[in-house]
Amino acid sequence: MFDNLWKQARQFCVGIALGSALGLAQQIERPFKPLVTTEPPTPRCDPYSMQTLPKLDFRQRACYWRSQIITGPAFSGAAFWGLIGEMRHKPPEWPQGADGFGRQFGTRYAQGVVKSTATFLMAAALQEDPRPLGPMELHCAGRSAKLWPRVGQAVARVFWTQDSNCSGRLALSRLSGSFASGFVSLAWAPPSVNKINSALVGTGTALGGYIGNSLFSEFQGDIFGALGKIVTAGKGRVVKK
Repeated sequence: MFDNLWKQARQFCVGIALGSALGLAQQIERPFKPLVTTEPPTPRCDPYSMQTLPKLDFRQRACYWRSQIITGPAFSGAAFWGLIGEMRHKPPEWPQGADGFGRQFGTRYAQGVVKSTATFLMAAALQEDPRPLGPMELHCAGRSAKLWPRVGQAVARVFWTQDSNCSGRLALSRLSGSFASGFVSLAWAPPSVNKINSALVGTGTALGGYIGNSLFSEFQGDIFGALGKIVTAGKGRVVKK
């Protein structure tokens, strides 16, 4: 049994790695090609517009919501946490093997969909920016260039949002999405985990996902810049040889 479980675990890990690579590849923008037009193009749901528009209309918000639930990282993340639950055999009422993994995967993916949907609806109603680092926040006074203040700013953005006037308020959309994600599993969870404390743990996990996303958005320029320097330095050493 353990040999078969280990074989399945390896297969799942390979699938997760491929899904993550696919998700990362989807984030890389295509080279910019200037268009010769008499009028500037209307912003749509392309990656450049979604990252740079100061405000998103409802259609663009819907595009952003769709990009959160129908994408490689959404499936690979559900598969990863489903595999962890399968290996821990938690909840114990669920069988192991393909049936158990299917329940684990379905639960994690459903929680992710509910989280993104609740955040999308609340952000649209309250006019909050659903993006982890909106363009307007980059121009607000008080932003620091130092490491630890930037870490604090990234974490604070999960709980506190700023509008176009740089005035702050509680980020109810992300909080609502996290609580919805944590409590929705009570609708089908078996008795051992159908408890309020389990739902609160799920809420904390959802908030942790938002914090990780916000930290990556804050430092992705530094990360890719450092990787680019390493690659360039490596090519230079190869050429010298």
